[in-house]
Amino acid sequence: MTITDSAPRTSTSSPAPSTEEPEEKKYGPMMHVAAAAIAAIVAVPIIWVVSLLHDKTIPVLVLARDVGAIQKIAEQDLTTVELEPDHGVRFVRSADRADVLGHSLATGLAKGTILTISDLASDWSAGPGAHVVGLLATGAQRPAQPLRSGALVCVWLPSAKAPCGGDGSFQARVAEVGRPDRDGSMVVDVIVSSAHLEQALAASGGNALISLIGA
Repeated sequence: MTITDSAPRTSTSSPAPSTEEPEEKKYGPMMHVAAAAIAAIVAVPIIWVVSLLHDKTIPVLVLARDVGAIQKIAEQDLTTVELEPDHGVRFVRSADRADVLGHSLATGLAKGTILTISDLASDWSAGPGAHVVGLLATGAQRPAQPLRSGALVCVWLPSAKAPCGGDGSFQARVAEVGRPDRDGSMVVDVIVSSAHLEQALAASGGNALISLIGA
């Protein structure tokens, strides 16, 4: 008689070891290197753009103390700061300091105020040896930015070549700007010296271009 052992047998053999490496060990270093390379590639243009924007600043005039509307601007009233240009605001640049001295503000301003062309009172007038000449200019003969009293401009006759101040061109100061006609033409009164009077008279008939200097 054969006796059959019905008790379950327990296997003592161990499962075959896996030959695959864990994902974090197999790809971890490569992924870190790739991520660092991508970050470096992205960072370079960002740093370049930030440095480029930082370098494009201009020195502009700022009030060093409170100045009332009836006061004449003096040297001690002004200081300068570096500012990024804003094409919507016409700051008074540090290079135009001499043109601002001796003129008054349209309203009183506090210390630390950044000066703009619109802050200056419309008290620009012709002094000794200067003349006021009206220049007729269409919309295509003047800049899109509004011309204001006190603005420094260059007037270009048809024969003029750059730079401003050579044959056929001269610098002038805007005294007053008239109202546009139906076709968009307007008269711009400019202050010129006697040396440029002949050129200004030649430009008064509407054949000259007017450009802003330092806008």
